[in-house]
Amino acid sequence: MRIAVLLALSLALAAPALAADDPKARAIMEKVDARDDGDNATMRTEMTLIDGHGAVRTRHLKQWIKDFGP
Repeated sequence: MRIAVLLALSLALAAPALAADDPKARAIMEKVDARDDGDNATMRTEMTLIDGHGAVRTRHLKQWIKDFGP
């Protein structure tokens, strides 16, 4: 019984590693990494938090990104 459980666990953990070597997935990742995303970026985000009692809180976030190269 233990051997069967260990074998099943090993196969379950190995499956994502096998899927990670998909050539189509790697090509997509390389295209995303190679795309020009600019040198600067600014973002404004609004986050609405609702607790278990239904109380609502809103958070406003600002983010600045600067690419300094490698």
